Amino acid sequence: MSLLLSDADVRQAVSYPDRGDGIEAALKVGAEGAAVVPARMNLEHSSTWMRVMPAIVPSAGVMGLKVFHGVADGRVRYLVLLCSVADGSVLAAVDACYLTAARTAATSAVASRYVSPPGRVRLGVIGSGLEAETHCQALCAAGEVTQIKVFSPNQARRRLFAGRMQSMLGVPVTVCSRPQDALAGVEHAVVATNTGPSMAVACQADWLSAGQHVTSIGSTNQRLRELDTDIFRRADLIVLDADAAQMEEESGDLIQYRTEGGTLDPARTQTLPGLISGHGTRRQHNGQLTLYKSVGTALQDIIAADLVYRRARELGLGTDVPDLSHEKQFTPTQPRGSVPA
Repeated sequence: MSLLLSDADVRQAVSYPDRGDGIEAALKVGAEGAAVVPARMNLEHSSTWMRVMPAIVPSAGVMGLKVFHGVADGRVRYLVLLCSVADGSVLAAVDACYLTAARTAATSAVASRYVSPPGRVRLGVIGSGLEAETHCQALCAAGEVTQIKVFSPNQARRRLFAGRMQSMLGVPVTVCSRPQDALAGVEHAVVATNTGPSMAVACQADWLSAGQHVTSIGSTNQRLRELDTDIFRRADLIVLDADAAQMEEESGDLIQYRTEGGTLDPARTQTLPGLISGHGTRRQHNGQLTLYKSVGTALQDIIAADLVYRRARELGLGTDVPDLSHEKQFTPTQPRGSVPA
């Protein structure tokens, strides 16, 4: 049987501490070459686009892909197909809207273990959407957050967000009328925005202070910006969640940085999988300005879907259906291991 998991099912099955631990372990496996994660495919036609992200993770016994697509009116849909490495069966089809936001936040929390200032942390958040919410949840689950400050352009939305987060997390939340106020006096700045086709910058370099850690997750395609390019110049340590060459082709922030003549200095740039596997450098002192820049990876998606699938089975969530994909037997003339048409 295959399990269909709705967005509501996924929300019930998410557990942030477990998710962070699982993603950290998977990223280490990926860095050691024990997972197959090819370049993702980006398709565009007029105002329609689609991204396909496959991965095989033998250590977890799963493989699959995430596909998400957008249409002219701005709506985006996300889906993960999760399959068994052992027998090829389709384990689950997962609505990946909330799942994507949750795995992004969980991975950000993993990065913060290595480069965020240690001890008690105040969060400054630019954005009040789903990704901002999951980041507050994941970072509060990962460590001691003593205060949250939030700014977003819509006054009503930021006030609703503050009330919801304070009630949900039990942490004081302050509403700010300017983005720079949200980032003043905090140890961890989270930039989780959707500035849209305007290519507007949501965070300026001169709003940041020495010693802060910045998490940026909003500029994930060529048409989106989030960071002032001077942030890449100022950062003492830059951690990327994917290969630098891929990110320089996909993230509007890095594309603009390169257009201006900027290059990612290898001496202060590393990937999160490399850092986890011991091939990178953690924060060295409290005066460093550190930046974690994320566009998301298929490895994160497949492991997150597997964690949700297993938790959903434990909780009795979702809808069972007959195997979504019937198997095709090899004929005797086909050598074992060949790929049928």
